[in-house]
Amino acid sequence: MHAINTKNTATQVMALALVSFLFAGCSDGDGIEKLPLYPASGTLEMDGKGFGPVSLRFESETDGGRGFVANVNEDGIIEVVTTYEVGDGAPVGTYKVTVFSSMGASKSFPAKYESATSTPLKVIIADITGEGANAMSIQLDSKAGRASTNSTSGHLSEDQMKAGGTY
Repeated sequence: MHAINTKNTATQVMALALVSFLFAGCSDGDGIEKLPLYPASGTLEMDGKGFGPVSLRFESETDGGRGFVANVNEDGIIEVVTTYEVGDGAPVGTYKVTVFSSMGASKSFPAKYESATSTPLKVIIADITGEGANAMSIQLDSKAGRASTNSTSGHLSEDQMKAGGTY
């Protein structure tokens, strides 16, 4: 078992909450239909070894579909899956997966995994619950192209987060 770094975890939870808010837009909540959510977990590996800490964006391939985000710990375990509220789960659908460095961490990975237009990574979330439901195994290849030059894409500084800033 690994000790939990509460400072990193708190920062990651704050970042996920803010990213989730930004996915929701600036609506006052009227007219936003909340989709049913299901548990999701899994692993992220590069070249067969756990890869993290990073965060993942899951962008819906369905028109009008809802995306979600997740934190990956230093061992490559996908931990906090967030759609509307921190840790609430993921909606049913097919998703393109993009990678971005977690706040305070700098991980090198191929740039093709940063963008929904170039990533080959996809997952399917089904309407199932229980142990191991929607277990994702996401594999990165370190030789899949040039290294990312913007490993912190998608993140706000702590000052921007405190101010409710935008990208």
